[in-house]
Amino acid sequence: MIYFVTNTLIEKASNEYKLASLNELELFLMDKTSINLDTETNGLNFLENDMLSIQLGNHVDQYVIDVKNGIPKVVKDCIESRTVLKYLANAVFDYKFLLKYNIVMENVYDVLIADRLLYNGKKRWAKNSPNGYRFRLKDVMLRHLNIEMDKEAQSSFIGMTHHEMTEEQVVYAAKDVEHLEQIAIKQRKYINLSNMDNVCQLEMDNVLVNGDLSFTGIKVDITKWLSNEKWMQELVTGYNLLYRSSI
Repeated sequence: MIYFVTNTLIEKASNEYKLASLNELELFLMDKTSINLDTETNGLNFLENDMLSIQLGNHVDQYVIDVKNGIPKVVKDCIESRTVLKYLANAVFDYKFLLKYNIVMENVYDVLIADRLLYNGKKRWAKNSPNGYRFRLKDVMLRHLNIEMDKEAQSSFIGMTHHEMTEEQVVYAAKDVEHLEQIAIKQRKYINLSNMDNVCQLEMDNVLVNGDLSFTGIKVDITKWLSNEKWMQELVTGYNLLYRSSI
């Protein structure tokens, strides 16, 4: 069941979701050791764009939380919990937007990263290689659960400001968190059979590191960087000449 948590007046009742209170959300999250997590934003740049909603749920119930007017404490506490495992798709993207709102996510499992690990070495999709493997959520879901995912509404959030989410957008947001743990269960079976559990955990820990690096950036001395580049080019050129003369 889909639940929508918002403090904005809904003028028209929906047949696709029910309105829920923060108390109901808190009861749902109580004693959870894992949760599926996603965000919807009005753009792809965390520096320029804003978060519109946070989705928390499982394959039975999904809660879409309107955060345009603030993020409830119960949501922040769940995301920051080190004991609650969060299942995501492209976790670095969500991590950066959450950091912008002073939420430091802990304990994650990214189904897209896990699938890249499972299919490492396989032929990747490209325009000239359409039969290769792709690693979007819709591809991973189809591969493991044989479920077709409709992503048509995704672009409708771009440029959105403070008007109410449409029924279609609420349903789309909820569907993004419906099956993440189910995908992970399938993946972990093969990860375990391949004896890659430790490598997988290392990759998941690295997700947050990559998010921090991307969020804060790295200071670079441009003058020294260009100087090193010039020095390296000269070195490579010398070795190339030496290599060619020995052939």
